[in-house]
Amino acid sequence: MKLTKLQLNDIIEQYVHIIVDGMNEDDLVSYVTQTMKNSLCKLPQEELEETITTQYDMNLFKELADNTIHNVSTTDYKSIPSRY
Repeated sequence: MKLTKLQLNDIIEQYVHIIVDGMNEDDLVSYVTQTMKNSLCKLPQEELEETITTQYDMNLFKELADNTIHNVSTTDYKSIPSRY
């Protein structure tokens, strides 16, 4: 059976809905976190900086870079500035 692109898109949409509907909040957070990491890791530094500054905050990339350079722990990050 050969399906059209529209039919395949409909199958994908139904499948994604079924998978997401079966996930709990922790599963969703884990999935989104991993997907974002995978996507962002593929970007060169300039594109990563542009993505962060245009989608979140223009100073966040510099702040995160400073944290990394000064070895601020990135696990269980508890010192997110209040403006975020």
